[in-house]
Amino acid sequence: MTEYSFFDGVVRLIMPAPDVPVEHPLTLELVLPDRVVPGLSLVEGESMYMGSIPLQWKVNDTGRWQTTLYLGACSEPRMTWRLTVPLQDPQNQLPPQLSLTFTSVAN
Repeated sequence: MTEYSFFDGVVRLIMPAPDVPVEHPLTLELVLPDRVVPGLSLVEGESMYMGSIPLQWKVNDTGRWQTTLYLGACSEPRMTWRLTVPLQDPQNQLPPQLSLTFTSVAN
């Protein structure tokens, strides 16, 4: 597991590995303050255009937000992606979104 911290540790994103595999379902978890809700998120290819992959978050039994990401394979053995998560914070204490660049590796 790889954990990324944002905004002085107030927001955390947990991914299965720093280099995620392609063509496998990947569970992502997001830890947010109680009042904050993630919006419809997008994963987009940076090293090659691969379209946009929408992600919808659902809260799990532990109070963390969870989604499943499925990255398709492409001709590149390593691919750079950008995940953008809009944050709905009624108290406006956090920036409106978080963004993370990560890589995938072909099997």
